[in-house]
Amino acid sequence: MKSITITTVLSVGLLVICPSVSAQPNETVKDKDIHVTHYEEMNYPALGRTARVDGVVVVQVKLDSEGRVEDADAISGNDVLVPDTLANVKKWRFRPNAQKTAVVVYNFTLVDAVCNYKTGIFMFKGPNLVTLTGCALPIQ
Repeated sequence: MKSITITTVLSVGLLVICPSVSAQPNETVKDKDIHVTHYEEMNYPALGRTARVDGVVVVQVKLDSEGRVEDADAISGNDVLVPDTLANVKKWRFRPNAQKTAVVVYNFTLVDAVCNYKTGIFMFKGPNLVTLTGCALPIQ
């Protein structure tokens, strides 16, 4: 239920945010304009897991004419999660669009359980949504 609510809030939020951050006046980046051709998985940030930080990081990327990420800025998100998120999205590739920009939403969630993994579970849910689930208490 929590992830459905977060996804709904993010969808509505992106409709509000995207027009204000688009590259050209009167041009809005919409999900249909965002096509990821390559993405890199990432681990749940160690500091975020240790400090028990979760939440959403919204990133806007500027693309070159080939779809490579030239620059990335966090529109919102916890400062503990932002650096690893920006480093990750800079490795992605997109199909170039007219605006030469894209928005990617990372949803970080910690579960209160003992898990067999330390790095977390990365899921790309396209066209521009990533979920990372980390375990607050990894097996030592």
